[in-house]
Amino acid sequence: MRIERYMKASSIADAFAILQERPDNKIIAGGAWLKLTDPVINTAIDLSLLGLNSISEQDNEIEIGAMTTLYTLEKSAIIQKMYDGILAQAAMKIMGITIRNIATIGGCIMGKFGFSDIITPLMAMDAILVFHQHQRMTLEAFLDSKANFQDVLIKIVIPKTEARGYFHKIALTSLDFAVLNIAVSRKNSEYRIVFGSRPGVASRAFAAEQYLKELKNVSEDIINKAVDMAASECRFGTNQRGSAEYRLNLAKVYAKRGIEAVTDYEN
Repeated sequence: MRIERYMKASSIADAFAILQERPDNKIIAGGAWLKLTDPVINTAIDLSLLGLNSISEQDNEIEIGAMTTLYTLEKSAIIQKMYDGILAQAAMKIMGITIRNIATIGGCIMGKFGFSDIITPLMAMDAILVFHQHQRMTLEAFLDSKANFQDVLIKIVIPKTEARGYFHKIALTSLDFAVLNIAVSRKNSEYRIVFGSRPGVASRAFAAEQYLKELKNVSEDIINKAVDMAASECRFGTNQRGSAEYRLNLAKVYAKRGIEAVTDYEN
């Protein structure tokens, strides 16, 4: 890859203005996966001077700066408490500590990477993205957007709530990308079932979530039906790490474990 020019932005407005100058100007959000994006970047925009690397607890939400590293997520006491710590767990399982000290939550989101272990739990936590110009939007809406998104991600907001969570990553080695990852959450009667590294970008099982929401008591038969619905709703593909059939079987096993975990189900 080739970078023609490198600039450290002095403000968010400055970063946005430079980004708008040319379509091949790009923000550097850590740079861990930079080689997987554009082969030529005219101007690389560094946000490291803008103070977007903190985690703060507000009255009704948790705010995570877009330049917060994965290692900071992993070690944050605030993040470890939310949804049984699924976001911290996901960060901890990404490659080695040298990568986690470089890669940022904003970079993981803006890249829309199919292999991302961060997007999956964030979707289960109803994460909201805050940009410089665009209005607040859900992470799902951003992932579904097909437009060239030339904007500066400022922070990620997670509503504060009492909720349960489950995350699991299956990989060939501890330093490899996931064969599959899954996040399950429950907030009162609301469920989220999310499969990532399918190998496509993370996807929710809406029908299975609605089915569980409508039922007051969860039995083994109900869980099994929800698992079958989730596995059939989300598409799984084949790549060098695993076949579609293998991923489907993994999805069923870990979706069941996840639902059981967040409902305190006992056989």
